[in-house]
Amino acid sequence: MNHPLWGRRKRIKQLVLACLIVALVTVLVIAVETLTTEGALKLAPPAGYSASQLIFDDQFSGTSLNSAHWNTFMGGQGGQFWSADGLPAADSAAGTFFHQTYFSPSQVTVNDGLTLTMVPDATYSSLGYRYRSGVVTTSHKFTLRSGYVQIKAKMSDASGGGWPAIWFIDPSSGSGGQEIDLQEGGFIPATVGLPRDTPENNVFVSTYHTPSGSQSSFSYATPNPMNAGFSIYGMEYIPGRSIKTYFDGRLVGSWTQNVSTTPYEIVIWNAQASVKASGYHTTGESPDPSRLDVAEVQAYALSPSRASQP
Repeated sequence: MNHPLWGRRKRIKQLVLACLIVALVTVLVIAVETLTTEGALKLAPPAGYSASQLIFDDQFSGTSLNSAHWNTFMGGQGGQFWSADGLPAADSAAGTFFHQTYFSPSQVTVNDGLTLTMVPDATYSSLGYRYRSGVVTTSHKFTLRSGYVQIKAKMSDASGGGWPAIWFIDPSSGSGGQEIDLQEGGFIPATVGLPRDTPENNVFVSTYHTPSGSQSSFSYATPNPMNAGFSIYGMEYIPGRSIKTYFDGRLVGSWTQNVSTTPYEIVIWNAQASVKASGYHTTGESPDPSRLDVAEVQAYALSPSRASQP
C-alpha cells in the first residue's frame, strides 16, 4: 500500500525536475541568442596576436553601416572622391581603363553582415561605366599604421569579368601609388603562374606596389572556390620590414625588401573588368546581381614582441 507521503514526495520531485528543465532551457536559449547576436561571427585573433591588441572590429550587426568606420565612396591617395566627374553626388569610380564600374551608396547594404551588390547599369555608359556596384573604404576614418587585418568574406563570382578585391592604399598623395592588394579576383591563372585549368574563382593573388613604383605578386590556388563560402583573408604589416598576406591562415605572400612605412586605409569593392583588362583578367558578364559578402573586419595593433621577431 502506498503511503500518502510517498505521493507527495513524488510530486515535489516532479516539480523540482520540471523547474530544472525550464531553467536549463532558458539558459540554453539565452546562450544561443548571445552567440547569434554577439559572438557567432567573432573571429579569433590571428596567430601571434591576442584579443587585447584588437583596435578595430566591425561585425556589421543591425541594418545600417557604421559611419564611424566606413565610407561608401572610392577615395584615398590624396583624393576625396575618385573619378566622380559626371556622376551624381556621392557616387564614385576607379576610372575606366581597366574597370567599367561606378560605385553608388545604394549598392552597400547591411543586414547582420555587409553586402556589396553589383548590377548591370547603362545609365553612365557614355562615361565608360556599364555596371553599378558598392564599395566601402576607411578613408579619413581608420588607417593601419602597423599590425594585422583579417576579413571574413565570401567573394563574388570572378569567372566572367568580376573583380572582387580587398586592398590597402596610402591615404596621402605621395609618389609611387603605394598599395597592398590582399586579394584581387578574376586573374587568368596562367598569367599569375598557376596551372591553366585552375578555376578563376580559386585564383588568389596578392600584389604589393612599392614606394618606388615597382610591383610584384604571389598567387595560390585555393582548395575551394572563394565565391562558394566564407574564408578569412589576412594581412600583416610591419613598416619598413615586412608585408605578409594569408588565406585561411596559410601564408601566401611575403615581402621583405623596399617595404613602405606609410599607414594604409582599407578598401573592399565589387567591380567589373573592362575589355582593356583582357589578356590577364577575365572579361564578359558577371551574374545579375553579383554579391560580395563580408561578415567581419578586424585590425590588431602590432605588439613590441611581434615587431622584434626576425
